[in-house]
Amino acid sequence: MSAVPRIALLLAALLGTAQSMALEYQCSVPHDTRYIRVDIPGEDSLCDVSVTYSGTGEKRVMWFAQNSSGFCLEKAEQLRNKYTSEWDFDCRDWPDNDGVAELDDVQRRSFDQSLRRLLDNEDQRPSAVRAIASPSGNKLAVQYFFDESPSSSGKSDRTELLRIDDDGAWRRTRTIDDLASHVVSDPPVDSALIDSLGDDDTLGVLTVVTPDNVGSNMICRGKQMLQADGNSGELVVRTPHRYSCVATFQ
Repeated sequence: MSAVPRIALLLAALLGTAQSMALEYQCSVPHDTRYIRVDIPGEDSLCDVSVTYSGTGEKRVMWFAQNSSGFCLEKAEQLRNKYTSEWDFDCRDWPDNDGVAELDDVQRRSFDQSLRRLLDNEDQRPSAVRAIASPSGNKLAVQYFFDESPSSSGKSDRTELLRIDDDGAWRRTRTIDDLASHVVSDPPVDSALIDSLGDDDTLGVLTVVTPDNVGSNMICRGKQMLQADGNSGELVVRTPHRYSCVATFQ
């Protein structure tokens, strides 16, 4: 599979699943399993649609797009339908954790343009993304994950808050580097992932922490609500950070 190891580990810790960030289908017949996957961003594009053969590990990129994630999502669904209707594969949907498929057309267009701008102007390419829309639909939170932190910025992830106007125009209202560093917690937070966005810019954040008094076979997950201050733009705490720990099976 082509999942980025650091992102897969982050997701497993935060969401309790070993699945990757991307939209993915597992399609099987006896003695043959294949994975149809949408990577956003792609290797050299805004998005890729690929098929990976579990028996050999071979990965084939079937389509890619430079400006429209919707194109890749549509192609993946069409290919999945072809596998089931024409080739009698049984296809199972894996959890879609990047959230892009849940956006409407206007939101996805804003997301695409924001990601395209990042790809064109940053020397560090994100390896995965996560997008959340507010209940009213006119605000987006987009978290970009990076494989390694460059010495110039030290960031491992960046979260952007976008506002979408009625005519579809959008603007970036906040940029947050290293989301985990903004969570107020004792013990300190190891990792953080956006989970929700309110119309008032309240940001729900999922966390992983490592308290000193728990064993190595325990994983501790938490949550805190943050909000961007309207005057300073700084993130302020709206709820205490609470976490609970469960045993893992190794």
